[in-house]
Amino acid sequence: MSIFAFLLLYPPALFLFSQKPGTAVFYALFVASSYFLLRYLETGYTYNIFAFGLAYGLCFLAAYESIVLLPYYLVLMVYFVRLKNPKRFFSLLLVSFLPLLFSVGAWVYLNWIFTGDGWYFLHSPYSYFQATQEVALESLSVSRSIVASLVYTIVQSFPLVGFYYLMLPFLEKKARAVFLSPYFLIYIAPFLLLTVEGYLGLLVPSTYKYSLLGLSAALFIDRVQRQRILKLLPCIILASLAWSWFVIQSSPAAEEEVFGKFLLGKEFVSPIKEYREAAAVLRGVDGKILLDDGQLYPLVVLDGKPSRFILPYNYEFDAAVANPRLFVRCVVVWRNQYKDQVAAAWPQVLQGRLPGFYLKWSGKSILIFERW
Repeated sequence: MSIFAFLLLYPPALFLFSQKPGTAVFYALFVASSYFLLRYLETGYTYNIFAFGLAYGLCFLAAYESIVLLPYYLVLMVYFVRLKNPKRFFSLLLVSFLPLLFSVGAWVYLNWIFTGDGWYFLHSPYSYFQATQEVALESLSVSRSIVASLVYTIVQSFPLVGFYYLMLPFLEKKARAVFLSPYFLIYIAPFLLLTVEGYLGLLVPSTYKYSLLGLSAALFIDRVQRQRILKLLPCIILASLAWSWFVIQSSPAAEEEVFGKFLLGKEFVSPIKEYREAAAVLRGVDGKILLDDGQLYPLVVLDGKPSRFILPYNYEFDAAVANPRLFVRCVVVWRNQYKDQVAAAWPQVLQGRLPGFYLKWSGKSILIFERW
């Protein structure tokens, strides 16, 4: 109960459930899948396998990155089912992953129907795997290095959810037996997910991501074998809670930083202030405007004249990106070539240069260029 009470007061978890509902649904489904695997190990009832498959299958529809653990869960299920029910091995294995295969297959089919490419959601400019990439030191330093990603995940999460690591050696009566335990394999699944996200370049520097470790640890509180650790656990949880209130004020994620300062009653700069300033600049300019509304859609709304904009779904967008001087008066760019198609086509705009245009206005995340 102490961990669940902790999560009610834990700022990263509050941010997760109030500001990131999609991720919150994914984490809830992920924890539910772990719970049903845990129940299967404890009881041997096969309906838990079906429930696991359903929860994990829905995970993919909530967040594509859940599929990266498919090989890991496949190995787990082979081990668990053979351990508990070898006579019905293949039938239970099919039940485990049929919902996931159905979810993936349905999404691939829809992509094929509407785009002609079943895997469009993986490599398109609007792909989740493109949109979540960050131009940040943390992302660049851990991407494509499993060791760096592993170390980064531990270093960043330990002060926030230290109890997750504290509980690990005591899931069995003997610490050496933990690493051979099937419970250990379930316990580390969320940690592996966060590590693989870093390795694949999907890391979003933030604190709310580590709520997943806290939610997962709550499932295993009854398995801690040492009473001394159970008595020490509330102190570790309180220390993590105190640290989380301090660190969220300086979170690398701007939305989290604002949220933390709001909770503490401190002054903060509105996240839409820059959009308002940029929109005021655009209202003073006549002519067409080129932008990618993936991140800059608020500008279209604030300007109030959507017909002035050439957006990705307009037929002339690609031609305008290739030669903006022939099509538009202004070009607006988001400072991230992974999240902005114009910046991806013209990388020099991030240094304030665009052939045929001069830099009219610049903010923390937005650049506005006007034709000479």
